[in-house]
Amino acid sequence: MSKEYNIGIYIRLSMADEDTGYGSKAESDSIGNQRMLINRFLDNHPELSRCQRSEFADDGYTGTNFHRPQFTQMMEKVKRGEI
Repeated sequence: MSKEYNIGIYIRLSMADEDTGYGSKAESDSIGNQRMLINRFLDNHPELSRCQRSEFADDGYTGTNFHRPQFTQMMEKVKRGEI
């Protein structure tokens, strides 16, 4: 019996780079592109494609510090061995 893995996917875009401020978009194009590229990579690798995936997205937070809600949540799950 093989162990099932849960892959943590973290995506982020800072407000300085984002494109959601002018219109009704829920998230930036970059966030959508990051999601697509990561999932495509996982789908194209049989050893990873069947793993459960947990997504964490901080759209509009700077990467200069770690005080980002979804990053913090992801790291708590890592510490508990959930991902």
